[in-house]
Amino acid sequence: MNLYDQVWKNQNYCPNGLDRAREVLDELVDSSHAYGWSVVDVGCGRGHVVAHLRGVGIHAVGIDPFLPDDAPHCLRSELGNLLALNATAEVVTSFDVLEHLSEDAAFSLLIQMGHLAPRCVMAIANMEDIHEVGGRQVDLHMTKQPAAWWQYLMHQAGWRNLRIQPLPYPERFFIWAGPWP
Repeated sequence: MNLYDQVWKNQNYCPNGLDRAREVLDELVDSSHAYGWSVVDVGCGRGHVVAHLRGVGIHAVGIDPFLPDDAPHCLRSELGNLLALNATAEVVTSFDVLEHLSEDAAFSLLIQMGHLAPRCVMAIANMEDIHEVGGRQVDLHMTKQPAAWWQYLMHQAGWRNLRIQPLPYPERFFIWAGPWP
């Protein structure tokens, strides 16, 4: 059993990750309906974003290496192996995922995400994420950097038309990338 399998056993962890992303999801839903876009959610966790999008009629699938049993319409796959899935969509999302990776792994994943879709919406939490796992305290966020750093990393990975969307919480923000109408 790995670290995230242990975290998922705690039902209080991320019971519904949509609350903090509601405004962004509404904008994504409006664009996806208007243009018939499909969505791949990278690092989908329990599949809340996928379930929400499918519930409003958008074709969406999720990908996560540590998928809990209660995540329908999601595939278990290593995030570093996205290209092997041979999947494409019009939009790729990744909410609260990249900060769980090393800087090098985050950069590699951003490049791979660019092969999945021309548009991206990411949420980043620039703060500690401490959980008790196996009797010890573990910070699940390996990369804590400000919005400008993430914007630069995305640009280096090939993403263009970047837009930072701050949230009411100073340690959280969204980054939009690609050609949006």
